[in-house]
Amino acid sequence: MAEFAYNNSVTVGNGISPFYANYRFHPRMLDPPGEGEEPVNLESTVYAHWMQAVHDASKKGLEAAQERMRRY
Repeated sequence: MAEFAYNNSVTVGNGISPFYANYRFHPRMLDPPGEGEEPVNLESTVYAHWMQAVHDASKKGLEAAQERMRRY
């Protein structure tokens, strides 16, 4: 996940991500299947839901840390 996040983050030097520089498109991240589209692997839906929950919890933790830093 760290490698994915790094390769998908925009760099200051050129304003594009390393992934985009190599492949000329941005990877899909936790996108639900389109309407009427079934996921290839049903377990991937469970994993995507879990990853979204982890992402949300991490975001809340970072926001709380930012608030603490702002106060001090």
